[in-house]
Amino acid sequence: DMFWLPGGNPDLKNEYGTTLEIGWETSGKKFSYLSYNFDITLVRSFIRDMIKWTPGNNSLWYATNLNKVNTAGIESSLSIYYSKGSVNSELTAGYAFTKATDISFGAESNTGQLVYVPSHQLNSTLRLGYRNIAASLLSRYTGRRYTDYDNTHYLPGYFVSDINLSTRYRIKSLMVNTSIAIENVFNTEYQVTAWYPMPRRSYLIKLTFQTYNP
Repeated sequence: DMFWLPGGNPDLKNEYGTTLEIGWETSGKKFSYLSYNFDITLVRSFIRDMIKWTPGNNSLWYATNLNKVNTAGIESSLSIYYSKGSVNSELTAGYAFTKATDISFGAESNTGQLVYVPSHQLNSTLRLGYRNIAASLLSRYTGRRYTDYDNTHYLPGYFVSDINLSTRYRIKSLMVNTSIAIENVFNTEYQVTAWYPMPRRSYLIKLTFQTYNP
């Protein structure tokens, strides 16, 4: 961060922080073929001289210190597993809420969300498998992200999904893994960083060969 070019800052101070977490997790089985896992965590952080990269002039990012930053949030996830005979599946969903505030120059209630830190994030994965064939659907939602400290300009939230189909088979002493993926299947227009559009729908084919030792 100090010497990275361009954008490094040789005057950066060390970052200090304290993080408190409390969580709860449970798991179990409803039937011999159906199980679940659920967890939830509350997080609170107090950071002094936080190192933050922010966009500046000429589309360059610069490292600076934020005197005092408080973050609070909640993270949770739920996973459900099914396995019976040659069929197996998994459904996983997660949610995260984050409130990250710079309180260097005033009360927390008078400041906004930190630049490029979304308040809401969701993700889910659905995977289905039958013998040596597997299919999966991965979806993620990222909420609004502000691009200035006044919280007057922002990038809108976006929802993106990917589909993957894979299979594996053996040819003599070789194990062959084949996968076909469609990324951003709904052709969503979105930006992770301002003025840098992300790719639209794309297609990938992957072949992997491994030596098989019976």
